[in-house]
Amino acid sequence: MKEPVFSPRVVRERLAVLGVVPSRAMGQNFLVDGNVAETLVQAIAPSSGESLLEIGPGLGVLTDRVAERGVWLTVVEKDSRLAGYLTARYSDCPRVEVVHADFFDLDLPRFLGMRRIRKVFGNLPYRSGSRMLVDLACLEEPPSYLVVTVQSEVAERLSALPGTAAYGLLTVWIGLRYRIETVRRIRPSCFYPRPAVSSTTVCLRLRPGTARPSLRFYEWTRGAFQHRRKQLGGLLGKCGGLPAWPEPVIHAALQAAGAGPRDRPETLSPEQWRALTEQLELLGGNPPAIANERIETCI
Repeated sequence: MKEPVFSPRVVRERLAVLGVVPSRAMGQNFLVDGNVAETLVQAIAPSSGESLLEIGPGLGVLTDRVAERGVWLTVVEKDSRLAGYLTARYSDCPRVEVVHADFFDLDLPRFLGMRRIRKVFGNLPYRSGSRMLVDLACLEEPPSYLVVTVQSEVAERLSALPGTAAYGLLTVWIGLRYRIETVRRIRPSCFYPRPAVSSTTVCLRLRPGTARPSLRFYEWTRGAFQHRRKQLGGLLGKCGGLPAWPEPVIHAALQAAGAGPRDRPETLSPEQWRALTEQLELLGGNPPAIANERIETCI
C-alpha cells in the first residue's frame, strides 16, 4: 500500500511541492480524513476485475484504496500538475490509467464504452457536480452505480419528494433512472481547504430496465420547470418553449399520467413526467422537430 495522503499536513506539503494553490473555480477541496475515505470506499465496494472511473482524484486519497482491490481504474484529472503527480505515483500500477482531461471535454459514450466502465465515483466539484451527474444519467447507457460527494444542498435536491421546496428539474432527471441513497454527511473540517458548505456522499443505483426517455422529455420538463408553480392545465402549450397543444390533448395526457390540470410541475413524480411527455408526443400529432439533437444538460 502506498503512503497515505489524507492528513492536512501531508496534503499541504505535497501541494506546496507541486506548486498547487487550491482553486475554488476548479472545486479543489482535498479530503483529509482517513475514516471518511474508508467509509466512501466501503460504499464504492470495488470488486476485483471490474472497471471503475474516478472523477477528480486530486492527490489520490480514494484512488490508493480502490486501486489495491484488483480493479481496472481510470482517473480523470483536469489539473495538469496533479495529473503529472498521479501518473508518477501509479507508474508501477498497470491497472491504473491517469487521464489528464476536463470531464466535460470527454466523449462519454465512447470513453466509458471502450473501458467497459459501469461504476463511477469521486468528490465532485461544488460548482459543476450537478451537471456531471446529469451528463452521466442522460447517457443512452449510463453507469449502473455511482458514489459521489456533492454539496449537501445538491444531495437534498437529488432525494427530494414531489411538492417540496428542494424538488426540481435535477430531481426529475436523475430520479427517473436512479434510486438515491444517502451514505453520510461530511463536515467542512474533513477537507483542505475547508469549504464554506457541508458535503454529502450519495449512492445512485440505476433502476433496472429504465431506458433513456426521448429528447423531448428533457426539453419539455425544462420548459415546464421554468414555471414550476403554475397549474399544468394553463401552463402546457401556453409558455415559451412548449408546443401549443389543444386543451383536449393536454387533459387526456394529464389523465393518462395520473395527474390533473390543477397540478403543478413540482408535484409530479419523475415517472409521471415520463408518462405525461410520452402521452403528449402520442396524442399531440407531429410536434416541431428539435433543432439540437444533443441533450442540453447544464442545469
